Amino acid sequence: MYATRSTIKLKPINEYGVAKVLDSGHPNFKTGDLVWVLLDGKSIA
Repeated sequence: MYATRSTIKLKPINEYGVAKVLDSGHPNFKTGDLVWVLLDGKSIA
């Protein structure tokens, strides 16, 4: 049996984060709100 080499195109991993607002001075975010964010993997690597 012969080993072969394959190529896989790598892409950034998309991740989602969810958090609960503990304290906020921003008018759009109130204490207790749930917020989510899309992380592209590149920003945290």
